[in-house]
Amino acid sequence: MMVNAAYLQAQHLIETLSPPDQARLLTYLSCRLTQLLSSQAVNVAPTTAAPGMAWQEFFRIGDNIMRSDRPESETLTAAVLAMRR
Repeated sequence: MMVNAAYLQAQHLIETLSPPDQARLLTYLSCRLTQLLSSQAVNVAPTTAAPGMAWQEFFRIGDNIMRSDRPESETLTAAVLAMRR
């Protein structure tokens, strides 16, 4: 399996983050995935297709997330912090 260089770079950067920053990143990614999955129907059923097809679907979903990104929208972390105040 060939790993994308950008993925390896991101993985390395994640490993340099402190545990609280990693948790914030996970919250951010979870929020993005939730927005994507709630805004469009995504076939997440298991498939028996070749592993390459699964990766293509994974990257297609990632591309959709990137296109639907709304930087002006509040993050889950910001919403939780605002509720705690």
